[in-house]
Amino acid sequence: MNAEIEYNTNDALVLPDNAIVNFESKNYVFLSKSSTEFEMKEIKIGESENGFTQLLNADFIKNKNVVINNAYNLLMSLKINTEED
Repeated sequence: MNAEIEYNTNDALVLPDNAIVNFESKNYVFLSKSSTEFEMKEIKIGESENGFTQLLNADFIKNKNVVINNAYNLLMSLKINTEED
């Protein structure tokens, strides 16, 4: 029996797919400024695999608190509140 195994090992900055939201054809993450304040930052993404996505231009999030759950809920809250004002 023969088998071919393809693997590639690279260090990369990754986040769970749930932490990344797509809005108007751009990808974003939310940074937590406090328990009630969040900042939406645009990112560029690379490859995705096993529920994680590579970030290409996101060195700015190192040592920051990134929202990894309910990011879409934050996006909807932000956009609904903005439209109502």
